[in-house]
Amino acid sequence: NWGTAILNTPLSTRTHTQVVYARIASSEPASYTFSWSSAECGVAIVTYRNAALPSVYNSQVNNSSTANCTAPTLTAPIANMWSVWVGTIMYGTTWTPPTNYAERVDQRTSTASTNMAMGIADLLLTASGATGTVVGTAANADYNVGAHILLAPYAGPVGDAAITLAGVTLSADGTVASAGVEGAAAITLAAATVSAAGTVAVGGAAANTL
Repeated sequence: NWGTAILNTPLSTRTHTQVVYARIASSEPASYTFSWSSAECGVAIVTYRNAALPSVYNSQVNNSSTANCTAPTLTAPIANMWSVWVGTIMYGTTWTPPTNYAERVDQRTSTASTNMAMGIADLLLTASGATGTVVGTAANADYNVGAHILLAPYAGPVGDAAITLAGVTLSADGTVASAGVEGAAAITLAAATVSAAGTVAVGGAAANTL
């Protein structure tokens, strides 16, 4: 019930593959079991309350044999999005999270250079705009994969296409005066209710579907 991975790129072909899933939590079991074809794997689950599923706001990159695990820059369309960094490396090492990021996961399968480690950290963005690259640091260098995911607050859809209300004001008596309406007439929402299906009933049986 995890669906399709939002990031699944065998970028670090010399060592390992990093896979990232996302889902809306509901009636969660005590544990999950993931299967893989290789002899070694690391798994972690991090929960973000009241966050929307990521869509286009995620990216992965392969890094050479280095201690720096760099994830690509992303552009946040709104403020108050979670910036989540995920790093994996084919070395049983430990992590220092990106600057100002809170570390959520720092795990390794063992301590040898033939083992693997993963880290997850996040930062709540206070403004929209480009994040810049996000860099976590491993205690030992090796080939690694960095992922970057932006999670929006769950308050409606966020994407390239949006509904823009230009020049709209709401009066105290429940009328909406729109710059797009000619003359003194206003759009009146009389006894308007919003149903769970997302329809607005306006002064009668007819409904406007959003």
